[in-house]
Amino acid sequence: MMAKHTRGFGSAVQSSDAEKKSIEAEIQQLQRNFRVLENDKRNYGEVSQGVIRKQRATIMKLSRENKKMKQEVNDTRAFTASMSEHKIGTERLQRIQEEKDRIDARLRDESARGELIDDRIGVLQKKIRSLREELARRGGVNAAKETNEAMDKQIKILDNRLEKNLQKFNEVIAVNTNLRDRIDSLRRERVVFDSIYRKLEIELQEKKKEMANIIEQANAAYEARDQAQAQMTALKQQADREHIEFEKEWKELGRLIENDKKMKEFMRQREKARIEDSGKSGDAHVVARGDLGVDDENNLRKQVNQSAWGIAKDKVAIRMTADKVEVYEEAFGKIQSATGISDIDELVQNFIAAEDQNFSLFNYANQLSGDIKKLEASVGDLTLEFNALKTGGTAPTPSPPQLSAIAVEGVGDGGAPESVKQKFLSDLEERWSGMDKKAEHYELKNQQAMKTLTSVRAGIQSIFNRLGCDPPPLAAMGDTQSSPSPPPATTQGSNEGSVSESAMLPYLGVIEKTANEILQLFASSQVAVSGEENGAADFEVGDKYLMPKTVVAPTTSSSPVGGGVPGQSSGAQSFMTIKLPSTVEDYSDDSDEDEEDDQRPYTRDELKARSMRDIAKRRDRQKKMNNSGNSRDNTSGKGVVSLCSSMMLLARVYCYSYMISMVNGAASFLRPGVVAAAGPAAAAAAAAAAAAGNSAAWMSTAPPERFDYDYVVLGGGSGGMASAKRAASYGASTLLCDYVSPSITRGTKWGLGGTCVNVGCIPKKLMHYTGNLEGSLRDANKLGYTEIPEKKPGEHYQHDWNKMVSDIQMYIKKLNFMYRTGLRNGGVEYEHAWGSFDPEAGPHTVKLANKKGEVRTITAKNVLVATGGRPRILDIPGALEYGITSDDLFSLRTPPGKTLVVGSRYIALECAGFLTELGFDTTVAVRSDKVLKNFDQDMANKVKSVMQELGTKFLMETEPASLTKSDSDEGSRITVNFDKDGTSDDFDTVLFATGRTAATANLGLPSEAFASPTSSKLVIDEKNLVRGTPCVYAVGDVVKGIPELTPVAIKAGELLADRLFGGKTELMDYSSIPTTVFTPAEYSHVGMSEEEALKEYSKDEVECYMYNWGSLELSVTHRPKVPSTMANEFDEEMSPNCMCKIVVHEPDEKVLGFHYIGPAAGEVIHGFAVAFKMGMTKSQIEDIVGVHPTDCEAVIQQMHITKSSGENYVATGGCGGGKCG
Repeated sequence: MMAKHTRGFGSAVQSSDAEKKSIEAEIQQLQRNFRVLENDKRNYGEVSQGVIRKQRATIMKLSRENKKMKQEVNDTRAFTASMSEHKIGTERLQRIQEEKDRIDARLRDESARGELIDDRIGVLQKKIRSLREELARRGGVNAAKETNEAMDKQIKILDNRLEKNLQKFNEVIAVNTNLRDRIDSLRRERVVFDSIYRKLEIELQEKKKEMANIIEQANAAYEARDQAQAQMTALKQQADREHIEFEKEWKELGRLIENDKKMKEFMRQREKARIEDSGKSGDAHVVARGDLGVDDENNLRKQVNQSAWGIAKDKVAIRMTADKVEVYEEAFGKIQSATGISDIDELVQNFIAAEDQNFSLFNYANQLSGDIKKLEASVGDLTLEFNALKTGGTAPTPSPPQLSAIAVEGVGDGGAPESVKQKFLSDLEERWSGMDKKAEHYELKNQQAMKTLTSVRAGIQSIFNRLGCDPPPLAAMGDTQSSPSPPPATTQGSNEGSVSESAMLPYLGVIEKTANEILQLFASSQVAVSGEENGAADFEVGDKYLMPKTVVAPTTSSSPVGGGVPGQSSGAQSFMTIKLPSTVEDYSDDSDEDEEDDQRPYTRDELKARSMRDIAKRRDRQKKMNNSGNSRDNTSGKGVVSLCSSMMLLARVYCYSYMISMVNGAASFLRPGVVAAAGPAAAAAAAAAAAAGNSAAWMSTAPPERFDYDYVVLGGGSGGMASAKRAASYGASTLLCDYVSPSITRGTKWGLGGTCVNVGCIPKKLMHYTGNLEGSLRDANKLGYTEIPEKKPGEHYQHDWNKMVSDIQMYIKKLNFMYRTGLRNGGVEYEHAWGSFDPEAGPHTVKLANKKGEVRTITAKNVLVATGGRPRILDIPGALEYGITSDDLFSLRTPPGKTLVVGSRYIALECAGFLTELGFDTTVAVRSDKVLKNFDQDMANKVKSVMQELGTKFLMETEPASLTKSDSDEGSRITVNFDKDGTSDDFDTVLFATGRTAATANLGLPSEAFASPTSSKLVIDEKNLVRGTPCVYAVGDVVKGIPELTPVAIKAGELLADRLFGGKTELMDYSSIPTTVFTPAEYSHVGMSEEEALKEYSKDEVECYMYNWGSLELSVTHRPKVPSTMANEFDEEMSPNCMCKIVVHEPDEKVLGFHYIGPAAGEVIHGFAVAFKMGMTKSQIEDIVGVHPTDCEAVIQQMHITKSSGENYVATGGCGGGKCG
């Protein structure tokens, strides 16, 4: 029993202990809960009090605003009562009332929220009180003791755990020590590896430099190889021609040798027969010959004959020389006696002046003659029509279409009303009287023209008689009807009568031929008098008289220029080769000014000026020779040669111009911009004739039978290379020629690839990316990269401009080399030369001029003009000397410093954008009040706003007036004077981005190919064929009216090659082409701007959906503005950087234009461009489920605010472009 009781007591005690422990645990848990609740209460009370205070402040603020609005409402109502007729007050009242309702709703919501918070606080307080009561109820006398015992036990447990953890900690310390040793060794290795890395980096830079040198050497080697191949081709062609000539000569020589052998054999047989006959007859003649044999006798006979012929030839030559000298002296005497002028220079000037005037009047007369013939034909048609209608019939072929219609409707049938006939006849009589007046007027003009033409013919006849020339054959067969009032006959020797209009060309040819003969006589006299050696030293006709083309007088001439009638031989005459005077002889010191135009044809005035300058130089040279005593007194002889050469030059010029005027118009040989001397009216008519005639001549030029190439591409840019490689892939023989003229400001040059690769898209995008990196560095610091220092607003990270430029240029040279290799691998022949057309040879002939000045001519079946464009600058003082363009910026070896960018288009803003981001003080001078004026102005203003917040300054409606430098030192600043208010500022660099001009000035294309007389752009049809040409095509920046974008040129060039050589028919579609402006805030768009849409549709049909938000990433980093753009001390963060605008045609919801500003806008636009080309609508965009969180999500979810609603479309907060609940 005792044991049983003991066991029961023990179990009771154990149960009591367990119960106590559970109670203690519960009490501890309740205490912990109590403490937590106390903390929650205190925290929640503080938070609630703060919220309540804020809400009360808000309520008070809203109450004040409510009172203020009520006051405004009362004022508005009073104002509305007095001005009820104005809708503005009513609308404002409605908006204020709506705002009051919204504020009242917010007050009710805030009041309800405060009541909920109070209720929640009351519930928590009740719960705390109940817990306190429970804790007090469960406590007692032994509660503290039991609690202490439990705590001691818990302490022992925790001590045991601490001891175990200390053992583990010691183990970890030992491991940590080993790891530290390992880290130290790794650090030492890192130092070694860093040293090795620096050495390798230095070696890498050296290898890059070596690679650049190798690339340059390879480019030079390629150029040398291409030149060598061209020379080999030329030498091969020359060798083939020489081989053919050699074969002909060899055959002729073989024939002569064979004939000589036959003749010798025949003579030998005859001699043998004669000897035999002589031996048979017993003739002793053989014995009488002495010791000479038959062969010796023949040789002696040949020597005697040759000596006799030589002596006779010398006598004849001497006699002919004497006769020629006598004829020469006689001709010179005739010239002096006929003119009465002894001074050669005065005689030449008078002659040129008279012929100048005659030539201008002659062209004017030709034009008037053509007009008179047209009027006579028109008068004849009207006469026939009038007579026919007068008799009651119908006009056979009335000229004016409107009169023909009247005749058909009113007079053609017998039943026409009499009133219609009378009205029609009265109209015809009025026109008839007007035509009579015009006929009288043109008759007077015709008489004046005939007088002018008569004076021209008299001048030609005078020159003809003074030179003592013989009349040309068939001169009497001229058109006598064209000269109703011939000049009086001039008699001199055998030259009688006058020069008819149709015979002017042969007479001019005879004048040229006579001058040619006089030059030959002078050369012969010089050789006869001075001896062969001295004559060769003093006078060489072939070297002294040069012209752009060598004149070679053949044995029989059928050319009008040679002095005969076309198609008729002028007799067997032997002329020497003569090169007429020009400025391209050995006066290299004065010819620099014409180096640029050495590939174009000279105008008549230029030829005259050059011949006069040539005569003056010869006169100066002769004076020096006479003063030094190194030559005899032959001034008059050489003066006559100068006179004759000048006369022959003018005769050739007049002859050429006459022939061209007979086909193309009176002045079609003049270049655009050259004004004829016959007055403004004649100049305008000549220009019109030139514009129409030149193209007509091209269209009518017969192509050669064989072409050197199927396809010749002028220009090595993106479009030209793409088209050339595509054509070569079809098997067409293709040549691409490219030559880059130095930039107009700094003389910058570059390699193959065109503007985009070298001075456009590629370096621009790389510098744009470099500029964007500064914003990323700021973001990195904000997001925890503490090694990157924090920069204050307006401060910039340090940047090495030279390293950036060096690496970018290295990459561009690599691309140049790749393009050269790509052309070679693609089967395209490349030549470093400037290609242009020969206006006289036609559109299939191309002249290639390399950098050495060597010119070769090739023929092509098709020619592509893809020469691109070059920057133009303002025509102000100092612009060329101190300014630069985009051609120079990307290769500047020194940082640009403080920069002024002149221009408002995308090139100007792109350059200003990355210069600002790289830390340079940049200002943009804009002539108008808009930037990006060809783009949507809402988006353009956003681009400008972002640039201003980054630090770019804008001077609107301002343009530089001049650029000056106070010091010639390169480091000195440029002073820019502005035209707006006369202010000035100093800059380190002035960049002109004021537009581009197509590089078509020296191509030799007809004037009809251009959009206007002052435009450099070409006009093409849908197949890219240049207007006024049969085989010349154009792509890229030279074409008018298409986007100047690299992908456009590439696509158009490839499609052109497909059509020409691949048998395809697809045409280029220039609509729906996307584009991107790479400013700091990239701007992309496809389709119309709002301004363009309103021009095509009414205002009610066009609606614009807009939204402006900030990227999620930038919402965290809070990129700062520059201090100058902050409105106050709290306005530090940049405005939202993303914006979208969709221009919609409301009746069918079709999207007319899509515009997007944001990061990587150039990548974003492609998908929308595809949808736009397929005709996307606004509802289709809204049906898409976007990717969250992204910027483009806003395009799908947030584009519901219209511009016309006037609502605020700028987002505040949120998850970037999407919705967060």
